[in-house]
Amino acid sequence: MNFEYIQDFIRVAEYNSINKASQELNISTPALSKRIKSVEAYFNCHLFYRTSKGIFLNEEGKLVFNTFREMQHSIADLEKQL
Repeated sequence: MNFEYIQDFIRVAEYNSINKASQELNISTPALSKRIKSVEAYFNCHLFYRTSKGIFLNEEGKLVFNTFREMQHSIADLEKQL
């Protein structure tokens, strides 16, 4: 899995919005949506539920989010050590 996709997933989950996350990440909304769908395809399940008020993590998505955050912190720590 592409590390950028992990970071993108985290940002979408934090904003509860693909549109807001795409603006911060400076990529198009359709491109970010495709990346999120790629992460969901990797795990072979939906990780978000979508409403008119935003995009929200479901139970599987929360598990993935927490694991991705741990990975992100571990990588940041590794970068400091190197």
